Amino acid sequence: RIRFMTSHPKDLNDDIIDAMAESKHVCHNLHLPIQAGSDKVLANMNRRYDSAHYLEIIDKLRKRMPDIGITTDRIPNVKFSTDIIVGFAGETEEDFEDTLKIVEKVRYSNAFTFIYSPRKGTPAAKMEQIPYAIKQARIARLIKLQNSITKEISKTYIGGVYRVLC
Repeated sequence: RIRFMTSHPKDLNDDIIDAMAESKHVCHNLHLPIQAGSDKVLANMNRRYDSAHYLEIIDKLRKRMPDIGITTDRIPNVKFSTDIIVGFAGETEEDFEDTLKIVEKVRYSNAFTFIYSPRKGTPAAKMEQIPYAIKQARIARLIKLQNSITKEISKTYIGGVYRVLC
């Protein structure tokens, strides 16, 4: 069993997607960090991609072609996990809402969520910081949304028979 993880969407290209789709040994679960759903926050994080590029990768994996009505998975039953940072310097409520929209659109099976804390000497440490109480409230909302999605996805496995590795 091979599990592909990337710390950056730039590392996932068409050749890797094709290899994943063609191999019976590659797990159909991919960890692909988004970090934030706001293009402004992604730029401030120096992530060098935007939400449209990220969603394009998701669509390639799912082979979504809305213009012709195709929504079948390129990799059957592909599921995604991600990393999300809440409360990055300068994040507005609108920026956070963009993150919630991405979570709803992608429907991650799991998300590793973190509250941003400034690191001394970084450009972000010099930016406007978000009050901790706001960060806590936002992460609680994010976790609540993700837990409901995870629960819905988990229910689809009830009654099935699956091959597992112990």
